[in-house]
Amino acid sequence: MLSMVVDYQAFLEGLGLPEFTKRYDILIHEIGAESYEQQTFFGDPAILDRDPEKLEFDFPFGVWELAATTAGGWPKFRPDFQRTLAIEYLVLVLVLGILWYVLQLVEAHRTNKRLLTNAIEALPDAFVIFDPKGRMVTCNSRYVELLGGDPELIVPGVHYRQLILAAIDRRNMLEAIGREQEWLADWEQKRKKGSFDHEITTLTGRVIRASDRTMPDGNTVGLRVDVTELKEAKVAADAANKAKSDFMAVLSHELRTPLTVMLGMARLSQSIDRLPASKALSGKVAQLPQEDQEILGSHVDAVYASVKDMMIKVENSGEHLMFLVNEILDFAKMEASGLTLNREQTDIADIIKTAADQISPMILEKGLELVVDDTSCVVHVDPKRIQQVLMNLLGNAAKFTPAGKISVTTQIGPQGVEVQVEDTGLGVPDSEVEKIFEPFHQVDSSNRRGIGGTGLGLAISREIAVAHGGNLTATTNEGSGSIFTLLLRLPAALDEPIVCQDAEMLT
Repeated sequence: MLSMVVDYQAFLEGLGLPEFTKRYDILIHEIGAESYEQQTFFGDPAILDRDPEKLEFDFPFGVWELAATTAGGWPKFRPDFQRTLAIEYLVLVLVLGILWYVLQLVEAHRTNKRLLTNAIEALPDAFVIFDPKGRMVTCNSRYVELLGGDPELIVPGVHYRQLILAAIDRRNMLEAIGREQEWLADWEQKRKKGSFDHEITTLTGRVIRASDRTMPDGNTVGLRVDVTELKEAKVAADAANKAKSDFMAVLSHELRTPLTVMLGMARLSQSIDRLPASKALSGKVAQLPQEDQEILGSHVDAVYASVKDMMIKVENSGEHLMFLVNEILDFAKMEASGLTLNREQTDIADIIKTAADQISPMILEKGLELVVDDTSCVVHVDPKRIQQVLMNLLGNAAKFTPAGKISVTTQIGPQGVEVQVEDTGLGVPDSEVEKIFEPFHQVDSSNRRGIGGTGLGLAISREIAVAHGGNLTATTNEGSGSIFTLLLRLPAALDEPIVCQDAEMLT
């Protein structure tokens, strides 16, 4: 037996137990001894009633137990309980919010998908979407009906090539019959370009216009429209238009023959005093007495003068009617086979002078001033056709200008030669500027109703300008005049160099 005497309090302080007691209540006592009374070495045994945490130590001389709780006993709530609870509530609210948002997105997705499905189903035409790999994403029932295939084949995920091959196998594409591989290769080549339009004729004779458009995400939207009725209507319209043009051409030819005879007779009748019958009458009058010769001769001369005056009016009206007939004939020719141009290198000044000389009597008769410059420039055009355009522009200017002047100027610019015909006439409303170049269109205004014409002159003139690679445009203000600009593009190369030279204005 060994016995020791120690300073118990100093021993405990050496162990550091007083420091622990500031935060914890500690009990150290002996357990398991049955032959003698258990001893308490440190702390209050009442700690055992607080459900302490326990730790046993097994020594050779006995078993000790360490029991501990927080100072004053266990707290009702763990440390930072409220903060932790608040965080848990926030996390719960956040999770519930995210869950609600996800549910809203899912519902919105379902709504949009249902809306898209109903929308494409409501289309009267066939609609289909393919993904970037060529697999079908969705389609409407019209697509299944128009494709005429097995509904079990036309389902999402099927490759468009399978659909095409199935349609070819059913001989539902007349263009592919007999050249299936070539047709399919051509179809795929067009599809690789991203966007294309193609017409398909089915076995039943229906004409389907296939339009595919590739979107930025790589998906392809396809629309299949049955245009059979439109094609039939177009064929009928083209036939009716050709019949109209043919009728106009035949009618114009038929009208020109009697008109030519009438004009010839009118011009011949202006020399009535030189006709054999007139000479015979003059001979008979010469055989009468002098007094009777003077009386009867004066009456005969009056008859001759009256006939000449009537024939001049007949000729003028006939010339006007011939001009209208020629306009209709030109228009019919343009619609039937287009314009035929006989180009040659010509000085634009010569063409303008010829046109001005022919129209000047009409202009001067109305008391208008005509001003023409003689800018010289060699152009490669059909002189007769360009002269026709200028005469039409000058004639219109004379008809629609009650007072003032008409001027013709020529400018050489980077695009070519511009011939401008300017007047101080009635002008045209802004809404009618482009319409005046339409066939048969006439500005419906009270101050224009008395001015004749077929409404074809400007339409023909623009066609002539366009056929030369140029254009005919107008700028006009109602009530203050108009400017018509004829653009003739200069060719890149000619056998002879182009020479343009400005000159003075001629009146």
